[in-house]
Amino acid sequence: MTQLQFHRSIRGRLRSPASLAASILVACAVGAGPALAAFDKPMSTKKSTAGDGRETICTDYGDHALIETRDGPAAEAAILVSGDGARCSAAAAKKGRKLDTADMAFEGRVGPVLLFTQMDGHGAVGFVAIAVDDGRVLVKEALVGSPSFRSAQVRRDGSVILAYRRGVNAPCSLQQNAAKCWSRLVAEGSVPTEMAKQAPQASACAKAYAAMSAPRDAPSIAEWDQETTIEYQGPVTRRVTSAVGCGVQP
Repeated sequence: MTQLQFHRSIRGRLRSPASLAASILVACAVGAGPALAAFDKPMSTKKSTAGDGRETICTDYGDHALIETRDGPAAEAAILVSGDGARCSAAAAKKGRKLDTADMAFEGRVGPVLLFTQMDGHGAVGFVAIAVDDGRVLVKEALVGSPSFRSAQVRRDGSVILAYRRGVNAPCSLQQNAAKCWSRLVAEGSVPTEMAKQAPQASACAKAYAAMSAPRDAPSIAEWDQETTIEYQGPVTRRVTSAVGCGVQP
C-alpha cells in the first residue's frame, strides 16, 4: 500500500461527520474512565468447529481477512489473507501470511493496525499491534484490566492512538521493597529508563495484596495508564498518563 492509498483509505473511514464525531468521543473517553475501544466493523465473521473441537474464525474486512484457529486456551498463528475473492476459503488460507500471534486472540482492527492479546495470560497480559499491510509487529507489550483497550482511534494523518493500562510482571515485590524492585525493572529494560524516578510507593500495593491475601514477597505487577501513538511509517511514541500503581500476580 502506498502512502497516498493509505491516506485515501483513512479519509474514507473518517469522511462523514458522524464517524468523525465518534472518533472524538472515543478520544475523550480516555480521561473519562474505561470504555470499549472503537474497532473497525468487519464485513463478516464466520465460525466453524472441526471434529477434533478446534474452532476456526474468519474475520473479513473486504481488503483483508484474518483466519484464526483456536483450541481451548491455545491458538495457532493467525493467517492474514489479502486481495479480492474468497478470503475465508481453505485455498486462500494456504496463500496467506502467518502472523507472530501464536496463543493470542484477535481483539480487533483499528485502520491499518490489527490487535491481538494473549489468551491464557497471568498477571499482565501480553499484546501485539501488527501492520495490516505487511504483518510487521509494531508494538509488543503487556496490559492489565478490562476492557483491554480503553480507546483506539485513527487520526486524519494516518496515525493510530491506543490507550490502555500498561502492565509489567515483576520478578520481585514492590510491596516488600518498592525502590529496589523498581530499580531492577529499570535495569532489566522492563521499564523505560525515563521512568526511573517514578517508582511507586509500597503503600500503592497494599489494597491489591490485601484483596488477594498475598504475602509481602509475592511478585508484583507494575502498572500505569499509557497512550501509544503508532505513526504511519514512522516511530512509535508512548506517553504515561498516570502515576505508577501496583498489582499482585495471581
